[in-house]
Amino acid sequence: MSRIGTRELIYTNPKGTAMRRVIRPGNYRCSQLVAQLAHAWIAHHRATALTNSQAYTRVIRLLAEFTDGCLAARGLEAAGHVWTERSST
Repeated sequence: MSRIGTRELIYTNPKGTAMRRVIRPGNYRCSQLVAQLAHAWIAHHRATALTNSQAYTRVIRLLAEFTDGCLAARGLEAAGHVWTERSST
């Protein structure tokens, strides 16, 4: 189980509908990167009073999936900010 918690944003869109966007960094090998990006996304959303965040969450997920695929293809694990080879045991 991951130690990195879910990032959630609830906001109101231009039509007045409450919207919920969630990113779960612990679902990815590169969880610390995803957590940092999600934190920056929420801060940016609040600072600029955005009315839609769907594209931001989609891009973060796509980058995380791409990065995970690259790590897996090379037999690597993300460990903090250092890439290390996975143990074969």
